[in-house]
Amino acid sequence: MDADRKLVVFWSCFVFFSFLLLSNTSYGQSVIDQYNKSLRPTADIQPLTNDLFGDQISLLDGGLSFQQIDISLGANHGLPVRLGRTLSIQDQAADQQGRNTATHAGNAPFGMMWDLDVPYLKMVGDAREGWIGGDHSNLRCSRGEILPYVNGMFLWSNIIYETWDYHGGITANIPGYGSESLLNPPVGFANEMPADGNTYYKVTRSHWRARCVPLAAGGSGEGFAIVLPDGATYRFDWLASRPTANLLDVSCHTEDGQGVLASRQAHTYWGGYVVPTQCATQVVVPRSVYYLFATEATDRFGNYVRYNYDPVNPHRLLSIQSSDGNTISMTYTSSGQIETATANGRVWRYVYESFNSLQRLREVIQPDQSKWSFEYGSDYKELHVSTPKVMWAGCELNIETKSSFVSPTTWSWIRMNHPSGARGEFKIRPLIHGTKQTQDEPRRCEVITHGSFVGFSKYPLLDGPPSAYLTSSLFEKTISGPGLATQTWTYTYSPGWVPPFIAETTVQGSDGKVQRYRFGTDKSTNYGQLLQETHGDQGSTLRTINYTYASTVQGQNYPGIPGGEMSSRTYGWAGAFMNSNRPLVQKEIIQDGRKFVWKINQGCLQSTAYCYDAYLRPLSITTNSEPH
Repeated sequence: MDADRKLVVFWSCFVFFSFLLLSNTSYGQSVIDQYNKSLRPTADIQPLTNDLFGDQISLLDGGLSFQQIDISLGANHGLPVRLGRTLSIQDQAADQQGRNTATHAGNAPFGMMWDLDVPYLKMVGDAREGWIGGDHSNLRCSRGEILPYVNGMFLWSNIIYETWDYHGGITANIPGYGSESLLNPPVGFANEMPADGNTYYKVTRSHWRARCVPLAAGGSGEGFAIVLPDGATYRFDWLASRPTANLLDVSCHTEDGQGVLASRQAHTYWGGYVVPTQCATQVVVPRSVYYLFATEATDRFGNYVRYNYDPVNPHRLLSIQSSDGNTISMTYTSSGQIETATANGRVWRYVYESFNSLQRLREVIQPDQSKWSFEYGSDYKELHVSTPKVMWAGCELNIETKSSFVSPTTWSWIRMNHPSGARGEFKIRPLIHGTKQTQDEPRRCEVITHGSFVGFSKYPLLDGPPSAYLTSSLFEKTISGPGLATQTWTYTYSPGWVPPFIAETTVQGSDGKVQRYRFGTDKSTNYGQLLQETHGDQGSTLRTINYTYASTVQGQNYPGIPGGEMSSRTYGWAGAFMNSNRPLVQKEIIQDGRKFVWKINQGCLQSTAYCYDAYLRPLSITTNSEPH
């Protein structure tokens, strides 16, 4: 071997072994390194941000809810092992009998208002029937594509109420993954199901798949097992129920109807029969909210988290157990609320106050004696009171003071103290929000004259869901505390039923920063889609983001709809549009004199189709920037 070849071999060997040494030195990781890496996220103290209270705000209409996690245990797998709470201000609405729909059952695990945030399926159904299938059996999964029509009660026993009159669909809640609606699979979607030999009866927008399983011991009929895209499976087989708002109807149409409008069915029925001379507003469909709680979650490696419930009191969660040995156990008060939660020898204590003979969460005391504390301005029922005959008098929307541009006559608040010492106050008020169709046809409203009895009058008959709605909306948020400069944000909502038919929400901070969010309001083409957001101050816009969505579902690689169901959710508010797949196809950011574009290409698999696959995963994307 000549000298040059010897030199080449020498340097080749040197480079190879140097690479091995560098690989071990630079990229290797010892057991201690791995331990430190795993520990660091929990050991480092992270700064708190302005959502430290777990507040979640709908920028479309100001809907306010909170999600707070009391206990979260690290595990040697990815399944959440945690105990949390949620509170939705919108869920505190009273039904037309004056009951708070979220607190009618006094034995809720956290009392009135707060809900236990665990994996569950939830639906509202006829209390006379229970959670059943379309054939009136307990095959609520395999025969659950539609709930049956039901007859009313008393004077309304000959009137049939359809599924979407009393049923709002099935919602799946899985902490760590989110909340989704369970839908019937779209036609031709069988090839997109897991190839594991099982039949799947339900799907969600995020590609969760649901199959049937038997209920746990003591139950009869079917539950569901949901398979997530990451391979985790949740088994929902523990059935529990509690009363909720009943469906009411009225037998005459004067102002004595207490704000309840006759349904189209009742109007048609009574139009051919003798109407009672005395107005009567009665329950026509008694309803309950039904839960299927998960008893086990497993990942694709066999790790598990088990949820153990009390057979005598099925709403009571007794413990959460993980396959790695982590356990959270609960004790309860005599009235049915969680009193303590224990994990790894540490104890969290829950303190309640009495309100209208029910229990309301007041404090959560942590093991180090720091605590959450809560003050409530009311039970929030007054924020959701709507009299349709007043709101739609003459079939014209009467806003009164329920506008961001009029000082509120009714409002309330909720205050929270964070374990860090920070204090938050959230002010809410009733506001009317709507769509392009609110002051345009079709409004689904007509003025009816019915009957000839003394006192009978004209009244608006709403044939199906109207194009505007009243809800509680956040209008001010304040954070203060020791060492903190007080920060305040105000929220203003402009309606979308006037040209250019865009709903705009403006968020203005006490630091002078202003954000504006513009949403589509046409129920047939873009309702609820975020079209644009701007960031700046009172005098200038520093950043603009524009969003464009697929305008049609025709000729695409993905299903036109994520799934279907017979419920008020798909037959009511913008049902046809809201139940269609209209993915984002372009995002444009304008900032510092440049325009940055993210765009889904077209022409994949089909000539005009956007480059998404059947699961709405991007196949081809273009990004670029240019001067603006």
